[in-house]
Amino acid sequence: MSLKAPRGLLPFAIAMALLSSPPLAALSSARASGDGQSARVMIGYESGADLASLLSAVERFGGRVISVDSELQFITVAGLGSAEEVQALLSGVAPLSYVEDDLRAARIAFTPDDPYYGDQWALQEMYAPFAWDLTLGSKDIVVAVVDTGVDYNHEDLAANMWTDAGGHYGYDFVNNDNDPMDDQNRLQDSFGICQIDPIYHGTHVAGIVGAVTNNSRGIAGLAQVRLMAVKVLDDCGLGYISDISLGIRYAADNGADVITLSLGGIASATLKNAAQYAWNKGVLLVAASGNDGGGVSYPAAYPSVVAVGSVGRSRIRSSFSNYGSQMELVAPGEDITSTMRIQPYYQSHTGTSQAAPQVAGVAALVLSRNPSLTNSEVRAIMNSTATDLGDPGWDNEYGHGLVNAYDAVRAALPGGLNASIINVPVVKGVAGSSVTLTATMRAPNGTAVPGKPLSFHVDSNAVGSAFTDQSGRANLTYPMTSVWGQHLLRVTFAGDTSYAYSAGSAQLFALAVDGGNISGVVMDAHSYERIAFASISLPGGRITLSADDEGVFSISGVPAGTRMIVGSRVGYEETYLNVTVEARRTTVVPLLLWTPGSGPGNNGSLSALSLLAILIIFAGVFLVLIVAFAAGRKRTRDIARSTSPGQIPQNVAQWLAGVYGIDPSRLRVVEVMPIADGMQMALMDVATGRVMVVRMDRYGRPVYMSAQSGMY
Repeated sequence: MSLKAPRGLLPFAIAMALLSSPPLAALSSARASGDGQSARVMIGYESGADLASLLSAVERFGGRVISVDSELQFITVAGLGSAEEVQALLSGVAPLSYVEDDLRAARIAFTPDDPYYGDQWALQEMYAPFAWDLTLGSKDIVVAVVDTGVDYNHEDLAANMWTDAGGHYGYDFVNNDNDPMDDQNRLQDSFGICQIDPIYHGTHVAGIVGAVTNNSRGIAGLAQVRLMAVKVLDDCGLGYISDISLGIRYAADNGADVITLSLGGIASATLKNAAQYAWNKGVLLVAASGNDGGGVSYPAAYPSVVAVGSVGRSRIRSSFSNYGSQMELVAPGEDITSTMRIQPYYQSHTGTSQAAPQVAGVAALVLSRNPSLTNSEVRAIMNSTATDLGDPGWDNEYGHGLVNAYDAVRAALPGGLNASIINVPVVKGVAGSSVTLTATMRAPNGTAVPGKPLSFHVDSNAVGSAFTDQSGRANLTYPMTSVWGQHLLRVTFAGDTSYAYSAGSAQLFALAVDGGNISGVVMDAHSYERIAFASISLPGGRITLSADDEGVFSISGVPAGTRMIVGSRVGYEETYLNVTVEARRTTVVPLLLWTPGSGPGNNGSLSALSLLAILIIFAGVFLVLIVAFAAGRKRTRDIARSTSPGQIPQNVAQWLAGVYGIDPSRLRVVEVMPIADGMQMALMDVATGRVMVVRMDRYGRPVYMSAQSGMY
């Protein structure tokens, strides 16, 4: 889901304090002097407990009271030792709900000063800024980029480049030399000379892994490690399996800790052996799953390689991302900003090629935190700490889930993360009603973790907490007072002496009480073919979902009134469409997407070049048809002049303006006639004489428009 919710992580103690803000008079609070560094413990007491006796006992045993909250029924004390010791001291004084250590678990996440950091949405999804509080990376860790080469002179890469004893940045197996520059040497392949522009693929991948962070330039790379450039693909993105295999071996023999492979193809015994060779030498190999929506490609599909798929801002598998039984992890792969060799030197690209280096960068952070980890241990840590997506547990679309940099880095040291919050289900309910929020806590071996307090948040607001039962599940009743739309449901655990921080998230949908539904189909504006997996948002991004493989989408519980649908898909311009929703009714709409430069732009207007081209085409068509349609035009113009523009239904006018960018004030009704499944209306543009036909369903809703003399 594509959200703009803040990503701040609150400790359980602070989250509890935000649940309510009682009047000052309702808070009985005592503040003790001191440095505040001694152990602090929070004590929850039952209703009806003798609070005075409890406070007196704390002082009698030599402790001091820091605060008392009568609304939340807990006190904070210091000077009595750990939670276990306090439990033993005070359990006989008053009935206690819980006793737990008060931890300093909150901090402001590291924020770099790189100018394009704000465009790097993927870093937030993987909680990288919080991982950076623990480590930015280590120059002792080497990540090999086995790709088209790397622009080692780039302003945002040069300082992090690896070199061998001779000062070489790696090796070029395409040209058989020791200069792995991401160059433009065009090579003949079996199909002739590559006709595409240089893609500088390896430079883009390298920036995702390890662009210099906090240098006031460009972007922030995931890990401040050293980047080894291994060129095995030409600038068309083509390469021999033998060169790729040799490149993998070169990286392993020259000290690479991680190899990232944003490439793929068919199975090969040689490639499989090369991957196994590197794995046996302790290297972690990470590869893109592929971009054709089919099965996982090779080398990602080999057991010795971590297969990485792509998700977008919605955390839904990208339509192009390959998947299958070999899937291991997913990472952001859509609209990823990184380094390029040519101007502009920072560009956005999409693909599993962009997802794989995200995982490689997280692996590098894990190794930076604990270099003694083996490749299998790093792999297990990333899998066990991933944010679960799709079906609970592993599934063949998302593998173990979305790589989580923060939890993975925390788990890198002994005693690190050893429990995760999983299975936070999507919740739907009517605004104003109550729903049950649920989360389950599991240890890495799958066993339940009972008796732990989980804090529930909606967007950035803490809404309550609940303890896990014997099955590891915590349930919280939540009155859905939030406004209509989609919200981020997040569950956190602040930790104690046994378990470190972990988190899980899902979505919460608040449906409107008097709402209606919007259903529709996404089509190409020119061919009218259906477009699969387009992204649909409304209004203002509050709801974001994807059309299915037939281009069909459906949104329920939309408040009555006029709403704006925003449709987008890779290869098409973003399209806006106003839709009038009636309470308790379903509105069916077609959403037409335009290829770049061919139709309405982001604001429903045409670019100057597109407009000029269309005007030229219109002029040509008009001249060809002027004689043939002269009589017909005169007749329709005469009719139109006697027809009031107010006769155009408002929903038709809005539809024409929103979908096609047509000014309805220029149109006149020429004819309205019934058809088998509805009606059709002929409209004429009085300025040009063009006639168009709008077809409507039996409810009078426009569903299709065709031009009879000239196209819009």
